[in-house]
Amino acid sequence: MLKGEGMTVNKVKVENGCYEVYAKDKAGKMVNVAYNAETLDKMGAAEAGEAVKQ
Repeated sequence: MLKGEGMTVNKVKVENGCYEVYAKDKAGKMVNVAYNAETLDKMGAAEAGEAVKQ
């Protein structure tokens, strides 16, 4: 799914019922995004282990 969006995944962590993804986007910029572990819905940018709803 993320590769299809042009991301290169560096690390995936499970925290607070979410997958916290550390990756690089198409432009090579580091991104930190959280996804719901059950639905895989994007939760937003994750900061310090807490997902922020978008």
